[in-house]
Order: sequence, then C-alpha cells, then structure tokens
Amino acid sequence: MAPGAPSSSPSSILAALLFSSLVLSLAQAIVVYTDREVHGAVGSRVTLHCSFWSSEWVSDDISFTWRYQPEGGRDAISPRPRACGWDRPALAPQIFHFAKGQPYIDEVGTFKERIQWVGDPRWKDGSIVIHNLDYSDNGTFTCDVKNPPDIVGKTSKVTLYVFEKGAEAPQGAKVVVIEMELRKDEQSSELRPAVKSPSRTSLKNALKNMMGRDSDP
Repeated sequence: MAPGAPSSSPSSILAALLFSSLVLSLAQAIVVYTDREVHGAVGSRVTLHCSFWSSEWVSDDISFTWRYQPEGGRDAISPRPRACGWDRPALAPQIFHFAKGQPYIDEVGTFKERIQWVGDPRWKDGSIVIHNLDYSDNGTFTCDVKNPPDIVGKTSKVTLYVFEKGAEAPQGAKVVVIEMELRKDEQSSELRPAVKSPSRTSLKNALKNMMGRDSDP
C-alpha cells in the first residue's frame, strides 16, 4: 500500500458486503401478479389469475396460497390489536392452498365445492376459478407465492365485483354482449347463454338494421 493511502478497516468491508447482499436480495425478491379487479354475474364463474416472476427455477416445493377478505371487511393483511402485545399482521382466512403438487381447498368455508384449480406451476401460473358466484363473494382476494429458496416478496390483490344477471357491468368492466348463443353447460344439462365477441359481419348487419329502421316511415 502506498504511503498516505487510506486503509479500509475490517468493519467497513463487512458493512459493505452486508449492504451489497441486502440490495441483491431485494432485487431478486419474488414478484406476484394479479388483475386489479374482475367482474362476474350472479350464478356465473370467474377466473382469478395469479402469476409470478422469480430469479430461481420453479421449485418442487413451490406453493400458492389464496386468501379472501369480504367486502366491507378489513384489509386482507391488517395489523393485530396492540392489546395482543404485538403488531404482526393478521392474515385473512385462507380459502385455497397448493403445495407438493396437490391443491387443498377449504372444505368448510363459503367457497366450499366452488373453487377449481386451473393453474400450472411449470408456467408460473397459480390461477383458480370460482363457480356459482353470489353477491356475498364481493371482496378482495390475495395471492401469495413461495418458490424456495425465493420466498421473499409482496402478495398481490384482486377485487371481485358481482353484479345481477342482465344488469350492466360496473364501470371499468370489459364486457361485450352483442351476439348470444345457447350452449350446454359442461357440468349440467342446463342451457346457458355464451358471450361471443362481435364480428365485423355482425356489426355491419346491426348498422344496416338500424339504418333501415330509421328510414321507415
């Protein structure tokens, strides 16, 4: 070392290493993605999408957890009262869990026999479907993903809005109903309307009909 050059103490080197490791761990934290909100009519079904980014390969020990907080309730992760002696967050009730390659569905709650696992961990997909929607399903759903050793990161929330059949969807919902057809439900013999995307031909025919009606005496 040249005379007069500043020397680095072991404590400063250790502090620099700890800081760099902290920054690296934060940069590689797992990131979970969901829609901001979804909409569905009473009696229909809706898919709650959940995906994630991780710096690690998909682990055999990967897990997905869905929690639910009804509308008007506290946040899905809210602080416990100070009377308990601590301020650790109290988690909302768990309604679904996937671990060790197996889905586990709440068998006693409001979503009993109404949740279907449609995700695929190989594609970093932890999505579920909720069948037979009801007004009481309005609320916030939280998706949490653990991909060991990558287990640090924030959860993601999606808000579900359920509206009456035949009514207009809440503002912001991307629902288009122009053509309807009857189809058999896959799980019952009941005929249900299926929404189709508008084609150019259907739009042209609709405009012609409107123009024809306007020209009638």
